[in-house]
Amino acid sequence: MKQDKILVVEDEMVISMALNESLYELGYHKVDIALNAEEAQKCILKNNYDIVLMDINLGGEVHGIDVMNSVKQPVNVPFLYLTGNSDSITVDKAKQSNPNGFIIKPFDETELGINIECVLHKEKTNASKKLTAKSEINSDSQRLIMRIGREGQLYDISSYVEKITGKPPEYYYGKTLKSADFESFFSFTLSTILFEIIYNNKQVFYCNVNSVYFGQRRMEIAVIPDSFSSNKFGSFLLFFNDITDKQITNGYNMKSIDFKIALACNNSSIISGFRSIPVFVENTEIVAEFRDITSLISLFDPNKCNIMVLDIDFLRLKDTLAFFSKMQENKPKILIMAKKSDVSHLKLLQELYEVNGYFSKTASDTTIRNAIITVFEGKEFYDDALIKATS
Repeated sequence: MKQDKILVVEDEMVISMALNESLYELGYHKVDIALNAEEAQKCILKNNYDIVLMDINLGGEVHGIDVMNSVKQPVNVPFLYLTGNSDSITVDKAKQSNPNGFIIKPFDETELGINIECVLHKEKTNASKKLTAKSEINSDSQRLIMRIGREGQLYDISSYVEKITGKPPEYYYGKTLKSADFESFFSFTLSTILFEIIYNNKQVFYCNVNSVYFGQRRMEIAVIPDSFSSNKFGSFLLFFNDITDKQITNGYNMKSIDFKIALACNNSSIISGFRSIPVFVENTEIVAEFRDITSLISLFDPNKCNIMVLDIDFLRLKDTLAFFSKMQENKPKILIMAKKSDVSHLKLLQELYEVNGYFSKTASDTTIRNAIITVFEGKEFYDDALIKATS
């Protein structure tokens, strides 16, 4: 008798009993049966099944696809769809829930057994590899490695974490990013990284880490999807590499470069997006935000920033003289955010004042990073998306 535990979800009693008998003949004696979606959901959440055989059409308003979509986050269980309808529309819809395969009704007992054996073998092989990977992560004392779930679950963390927080990896088992309380050690919450990974497909980040042993260090964080995840956003591996002493563009040292940016903009969405720039641009800080021209002219201190990013819609022509007159001495580098329809205004600013560059309001993080580093070096930066419009 095989020890694998199977759940059969089938609303037709005759078919469910036939499946039960076939599974028994195949050596699977630990079989539960659910006749509807509600029973199926309760069984899956309550029991630790090795595989689920799920009928797609359960006869009610809730289909088998809906059940598997609702449980795949809290429960990572392999499943095969049972269906009497093999048309492309049904199959395409079912494929979106990432099943391990399909069994077409009426089923063949031999084919049923082969499909189940293949799925169980693959799962056991992956489980063994995952256990090995987990051991390798946990034992790494040379760098910080985390495996986190899309809801912020901390699945694994390397022993290097103790050099940063003073607490062993065992302390973090079963915790989430929020409950682990990393905020006092990292320059921004790791939840920000998780959001950018899932929704904006970011793969490289930068942050300062305050280690209890080493003091402040600069980290580059590389992200790769966890190859053992059963769904697209199951979990992610974060590799923290210490780049504090690395040399970058023109020989500048990471410890000495300090991009202090003042932002003048009254568009909330642009401001919100720009606040994440320190995550992608090394050693950057937004030191001031101005949302109206009065506060900009009265409160702006050019001595406190070395780069000024101006939304061209924020600074209209009548205010330009008052603003630029404040920067006769210690003038920071000036970067203008603009769109194609701002061509005439942009040309005038370039003619009358020393503008170091401009980039499109829809520019990527990479373009903005290049703009900041380029003007910091004393060069000019012009976004290709706007060059044609101004030429």
